[in-house]
Amino acid sequence: MTLQAEIRDTIVQWGLDTDIQVEEVSNRRGIMVLSVSGGGYGGASSVQIIEEPRGSRRIILTLQDAS
Repeated sequence: MTLQAEIRDTIVQWGLDTDIQVEEVSNRRGIMVLSVSGGGYGGASSVQIIEEPRGSRRIILTLQDAS
């Protein structure tokens, strides 16, 4: 996968497949943030897709228990 949008679409599909809500909440300056909720996740659950200036990418997944 080479584009943030392709990664986002794959993560959203994962959410649909597992009954977890995933939605894009921010996309600025090479940083896309997706919120994650449902399926026992809540609070600060998110995915960050960060495009680095040198062409690399970091994906940070943070899942917090809803309780």
